[in-house]
Amino acid sequence: MYSTEAEYRACGVTTKELLWTKSFLSELHIKDGNIKPLIHCDNQSAITNITSNKPFSEKLKHAAIQFHFIRQHIQNNNIQVKYVASEDNLADILTKPLKPDAFIHLRDQLVYPCN
Repeated sequence: MYSTEAEYRACGVTTKELLWTKSFLSELHIKDGNIKPLIHCDNQSAITNITSNKPFSEKLKHAAIQFHFIRQHIQNNNIQVKYVASEDNLADILTKPLKPDAFIHLRDQLVYPCN
């Protein structure tokens, strides 16, 4: 349950940041070509609950504001949320201790802007 709640909160913060960035770029007259930002999430329960209209657990009522905020922006086509398998989640390289083979796998998927 806590993992799902953490994903809701992370998706909520990410949604706010993406919408702010999109608005900022618009103020700078940088055209985004109507790109819909994509949030990757490795918790299928969170994605299912966010994208469906099912009522959610009583234990998560306090997360309802972020839950509905994200859902509203998905329904308005402002963002999209997609599942990413844990072994392919690039954020893990910065947030979790990894075994050497998992680290190398994720490291090799990173794009190096200096190359």
